[in-house]
Amino acid sequence: MIRVTVNGAAHRFERPLAVEELIARLELAGKKVAVERNGEIVGYTFGRRGTLADHLGPWMARGEKTAAQLLDGFLRRSKRETVFVDALKDRGFVAELLQARGFN
Repeated sequence: MIRVTVNGAAHRFERPLAVEELIARLELAGKKVAVERNGEIVGYTFGRRGTLADHLGPWMARGEKTAAQLLDGFLRRSKRETVFVDALKDRGFVAELLQARGFN
């Protein structure tokens, strides 16, 4: 059993959920969401639809797994052929994540 508090409301789930699944279950898809674990924000993304492409950034995650989940969630929701991603160059795993998903 896992307990999650969202905006002060307690929720219980039978098993741990990925962030994207939790957002879907709580009907928060498309809304501004920051993920917090034990009082510390562990990840967030900001995205927007541009004239020529969808834009992701800023994009922040405390770990590689959360970063991948946030990126994959954004890419699944984007219906555009062209996507621009703002990312920090000093985070080596970010370049690897993006290259593995076809960015260059």
